[in-house]
Amino acid sequence: MAAAQQLDGRRVWVRHQFELLQRISKQREEDKYTDFTLKSKGKEFRVHRNVLAACSPYFDTLFQTNMMEQQSGTATLNFTSAEVMEELLAYMYSGSLRVQEDMVEELLKTADHLLMVEVKDLCIQYLLEQLDVSNCLAMKALAEVYKADNLLKAANETIRKNVHTVIKREETLDIPLHSVQELLADDLLQVAKEEELFGFLVAWTKRDLPERKDHFPSLFAHIRVTDIPKRYLEEYVKTEELVTESEECQKYIAKETSSSEEESSQQLNARSGKMEEVVMVTGGVSRSPGNEEGTTEMLCYLPRQDTWCQLCPLNYAVTFNAIAALNGKVYVAGGRLWPENRVTSFVSCYSVVENSWTRVRNMSAKRANFALVPCNGCLYAIGGKSERIFLGGSIGEVPVTTVERYNEANHTWSYISSMTKVCSDVEAVATNDHIYLTFGKDQNGTNIAGNGQLPYYNVKTNVWGKVSATCPVSMSRGMDDENQILVSFLRDSKIHFLGLVDGESATDGFYQYYDIAADQWTAVTIDWPGNSPGIFLPRNISLYTPVHNGNIFICCTLDNENIGVHSEKTYYRGHMLTLKDKLLHLERTYTTTGVSSIRPAPTSSACHLDIPQKHLRAFAKDVTMSVSLL
Repeated sequence: MAAAQQLDGRRVWVRHQFELLQRISKQREEDKYTDFTLKSKGKEFRVHRNVLAACSPYFDTLFQTNMMEQQSGTATLNFTSAEVMEELLAYMYSGSLRVQEDMVEELLKTADHLLMVEVKDLCIQYLLEQLDVSNCLAMKALAEVYKADNLLKAANETIRKNVHTVIKREETLDIPLHSVQELLADDLLQVAKEEELFGFLVAWTKRDLPERKDHFPSLFAHIRVTDIPKRYLEEYVKTEELVTESEECQKYIAKETSSSEEESSQQLNARSGKMEEVVMVTGGVSRSPGNEEGTTEMLCYLPRQDTWCQLCPLNYAVTFNAIAALNGKVYVAGGRLWPENRVTSFVSCYSVVENSWTRVRNMSAKRANFALVPCNGCLYAIGGKSERIFLGGSIGEVPVTTVERYNEANHTWSYISSMTKVCSDVEAVATNDHIYLTFGKDQNGTNIAGNGQLPYYNVKTNVWGKVSATCPVSMSRGMDDENQILVSFLRDSKIHFLGLVDGESATDGFYQYYDIAADQWTAVTIDWPGNSPGIFLPRNISLYTPVHNGNIFICCTLDNENIGVHSEKTYYRGHMLTLKDKLLHLERTYTTTGVSSIRPAPTSSACHLDIPQKHLRAFAKDVTMSVSLL
């Protein structure tokens, strides 16, 4: 007996609708009870008026009027092909639709003409699934024609995020004038270099110079010339023939550069969507002696401007937390909550698009003093200290071996293979499929990577291993020499280690690297600044070591007042390592405004990422300056 369901006190035969459609469809195939004919590109379709009217407001209106088609019983549809009409009739009689690349645009056009909203939505959904950098401009054009808001929004976002690639595609040089105008006028373009937009405009204009030359001045007015490096502006922009032949363009440059000099800030005229490379710092305790407090601040250092600013704060105060950037988001995990001073498993996610924090799934374990490492599309929480309740009810902290992985797609944490030894104060770097521990303390306080045999985790096999080679210079931090600071970073498939010392150290500084492919260590002799055997750092160092655009970023506390920043470059040319004289030059960066000066707090953590200019404008408070510390 057929299954039935109760609905509003009535029994409903579940299969009735499906079987009814099957019967009506069969009647059309057999030309049974059909009462109307559709013609499309030479092909005729016998149909039922009531089915067409039920599925399409266009036909419903047609059958209610005294038009010629109504009286003749025939309608010719010249706006679509027979293939598309067959597909639409199949949908009307069955509820199923075949959408594919070679017909989706015509299917969308016909559905829009026939006012078939459901079919139009299905076509738009298909286009959304196919949207990428190669077709985003075409998708935007379709979305504008058919008023597809979701597709238009998605296409605009794709263009903005990938404008560097979009403007280099050959077909982009053939887009119409209004599309170029919209593109260049978009304040949310995430363009890294404004000069690339200028180059595109010149190339687009010269593609059809007779037709497009007259439009160049009005389009050039959308180029943010004050965000173009001065050298490029002088050597390329001002000397471009399209510019030199236009008095309007020359006046625009003069006006913009003059106002920029008065304001002393190119950043004011940068696009809101322009992504700025920053070092983001969260958590930590304030520096009021004897009155320490946890902080919710999220601070941001802009190496290009040598400026500190504040962004949206966390909604809870935390110290000894971990931070990592993944897929354009920032994750802050674990640490000790303030003022309870209890280890937590909290995880918060910062959206660079919304400039806001969201709590996400907690870690499986409470952790502080651990590493949070992005690798192969996931986050890995490694080791650290967790709470333990001892006999008598006292609460203490113990180092752990456990490791867990965060899957961003389904927002879940899961345990994976544990380390072979307990490890806290963990630091790590990641390649495509391996995570190498560069520092960590075992239960005796010894650096587990001190001899160069770095523990590593293979994310594909879920197995821990250890580097076989030993390093030329023993590495320690907080053990043999309390004043030695170890900086580690990954570059060019090599893990680099920089040993820095402060003025009271009895140990020389050092520099060495581990070549992953060769499984080999190399010590590098460098010229240390001044007469020192090592670089002198202040005491009470809070250290952050993300890599920024080829730079090493180090931050330290100076007698509760000033901040030291080191971000000099190391240059690589082919297989030859060249160390510049200023590699270890240390600068002090400090604020110049009042008691609320922006500065990172001890026990905070940092990572490197790109964020939109608009957030920096909204939250920037202090301007900083650099003074030599050596």
